[in-house]
Amino acid sequence: IPGLPENYWLKRKAYIQDLKDHLGVDDIEVVMVVRRQIEYGQSLYQEHIKTGGYKGDFSDFRTGFWHRFDYLRQARAWAEVFGKMHVLRFEDLIAADDILEGFGQALDIDLMGLSRAPIENIAFPPDMVVWKRMLNGHFGSKGLRKDVEALGAGVLDALFKDMPKRTLFNDHNEALAFYAQYSDANELLKREFMPAHVQN
Repeated sequence: IPGLPENYWLKRKAYIQDLKDHLGVDDIEVVMVVRRQIEYGQSLYQEHIKTGGYKGDFSDFRTGFWHRFDYLRQARAWAEVFGKMHVLRFEDLIAADDILEGFGQALDIDLMGLSRAPIENIAFPPDMVVWKRMLNGHFGSKGLRKDVEALGAGVLDALFKDMPKRTLFNDHNEALAFYAQYSDANELLKREFMPAHVQN
């Protein structure tokens, strides 16, 4: 990922245009699902730790993957190329009794005839994320995921359940500062792409 935003957005728009050119279809509508950056950042980080060999701490991750949290510019880039853009909120979709049905209703499409894939995404508690990151740094990631998952589902499961709810942020102020980085842009995102939610 190019380090400078100016470089990144030029390459991002070129990639989106190239994708559209390869599809060869004009009437495409793009759907983007966004999640609150505080929750999404922690979820994305733990996936990088869990499934790969990422070794950086959460602060380094947020700095290096800044482009994943800039929802407004991502939406604008896709809308600039494709025109028709839908932005949905993750929180709305998971609040529905049926996520697939809720997704279809948000887009005014009947999806009830589609077959469903099994839902499986085991999230690690924050303490296990940190532990797995340290293991990645010392042993590499090969084979570690299954071992850590087995420990988390076994002897450590009750221990983590009894602990107070924890976070990957160092403290409350760090989480608030991360949120504040995107609050203005998120309001613009709602106004430009989610008019039904502007009052929410």
